[in-house]
Amino acid sequence: MMFLTACGSDQSGPDASGSAPSTQPASGGNGIADKSANEILAAAQQALKSAQSVHLKGALTDKGETIKLNLWVTRTQAKGSITAPQGGKTYTIDVIKARGRFYMHAPAMFRAVGGAAAAQVIGNRWVLVPKGDKDFKDFETLVHIPSMAKEMLTPDGAVAKGKQTVIDGKPVIGLDAGDGTLYVATSGRPYPVKLVPLKPATPGEELAFLDYDQPVKVKPPARPLDLSKL
Repeated sequence: MMFLTACGSDQSGPDASGSAPSTQPASGGNGIADKSANEILAAAQQALKSAQSVHLKGALTDKGETIKLNLWVTRTQAKGSITAPQGGKTYTIDVIKARGRFYMHAPAMFRAVGGAAAAQVIGNRWVLVPKGDKDFKDFETLVHIPSMAKEMLTPDGAVAKGKQTVIDGKPVIGLDAGDGTLYVATSGRPYPVKLVPLKPATPGEELAFLDYDQPVKVKPPARPLDLSKL
């Protein structure tokens, strides 16, 4: 579960803010700050589940394994990259979800997992992942908004209301649970804004939820290799 685990940010991209929360309280807003912690969490979960699109930027650590994300996800499509451990090593995997199909580009990972034979067949090509393939279920969860919302915003235990503040110019309220804080927008829709660990392993650790409801253009890759035929 992601809410209570440490989160880390890859600051190399143009959308990573790396900014610390302001201590100035927000005024006015959508009334979410007056609700209970559980009501705020439920509202944030529903807002994310119903979003038309979102850009996930940063990283999270789950069960000691850090996963970096730079993903644009819509109701039916997705594109971006996931850096994750696989078989004891870390690989960067480019992903595309388009027209109901899921594609991956990860030559180094397939070479490591499948050996020389797989490397020769796959080469530098994109691969089409068979529907329902259990080996890639975790990756597909991240490019499906309802599943991703459930996974990331389900805390292990009780949540408590934190302080109202401002992050990246947005008024928010914190929800504290275990080792992490989820910041929820207190103006407009109660979207999740950031996940921040209480004790970050490195400076600037966080996972940001950006660019809600913005249009995202996604095209299937040309001439992908169908893994089900290998």
